[in-house]
Amino acid sequence: MLKYILILTIILASCKNAESYHQRTIVIDNNFTILKTGLPDADQSRAMNTMAEKYGFSFRQLGCTIPEEYWGRFHKHNDSVYSILSGCFGENWRNTFAREVNSMEQVQGEIISVIRTKPFIIKADSILNKAERRLCFQYHLTQIKDILVVNVYSYQRKDNESYVVPYYKMIANAKTFAVDSI
Repeated sequence: MLKYILILTIILASCKNAESYHQRTIVIDNNFTILKTGLPDADQSRAMNTMAEKYGFSFRQLGCTIPEEYWGRFHKHNDSVYSILSGCFGENWRNTFAREVNSMEQVQGEIISVIRTKPFIIKADSILNKAERRLCFQYHLTQIKDILVVNVYSYQRKDNESYVVPYYKMIANAKTFAVDSI
């Protein structure tokens, strides 16, 4: 509990001295997680997680439903995270965040379309499809405006365990949708 209070104090102090959130990328420690339930939309979840990096928190999907006895703790946890974020970014941050997520979802869709035209991606996708696997994409904002890092990976199962198998790291321009391998 003392650790939580100390972290909260540091975060709130850093928010008072912060520039506008539009100019900042990571504001608070990524230990802040908003819990989600329901059937996730993969494209929207990818965009939400990308933009959450900018605000310094993450989302964690708990599944379609959670037992009723956990609802109180679930809401209490999320309310405390939302309260901290409102203290940092203002009461209206969620509306701005939603607009940014919608925009990012469109950008990521365009970038995936470009990436999927690359011959090495087509080949990797073909090989993975035969093994009933697929390529996945993860985006990260960079310090450079409109530049995203895209990790291209898949999952592999071995001994009843899932492992992430990285394939490519790419850089993408959110304005021109140009994509290059790193």
